[in-house]
Amino acid sequence: MGIFSNTPFAPKRVPQRKKKAESLGDLSRNPEQSSEFERDRQQLSNLSGTKIKTGSGDLIFIDGVWKKETVLDANDAVKCEELEKENESIEQQNNLLRLKVELLLNMVTDHCANVQTLEAKLSRL
Repeated sequence: MGIFSNTPFAPKRVPQRKKKAESLGDLSRNPEQSSEFERDRQQLSNLSGTKIKTGSGDLIFIDGVWKKETVLDANDAVKCEELEKENESIEQQNNLLRLKVELLLNMVTDHCANVQTLEAKLSRL
C-alpha cells in the first residue's frame, strides 16, 4: 500500500543492460568489436615514442604509458655523488646514536638493579 493512497507501491522495471565484453576472448568472437579493438591498439602503437616537452621535463609515450624521460648530465652525477656521501655520514651518525642509546639503557638497567639490591639489604636491617 502506498503512504498517501490505497494503491500498492510498484516500482518500474529496470531495462536489461547490454552485456559488455569481459575479456579479450569475447572481443575475438565479435568481429565488429574486435576490429575496433585492433584499430585502437594500432593507433596506440603509432603513438609509441611520442615526446612532449613540459616545464618540468620531457614526457615520452611508451607501451601506452607516459613516462618521464631522464637525461643525466655532469651536474646530476656530481650532485648524486655528494648526496650519497652525505647519506653515508648520516647513517654513521645514526648508528653511533643508536649505540649511545643502547649503552645508556644498559647503564640505567644496571643502576636500577643496584638500587634494588641496596633497598633489599636496607629492609633486612
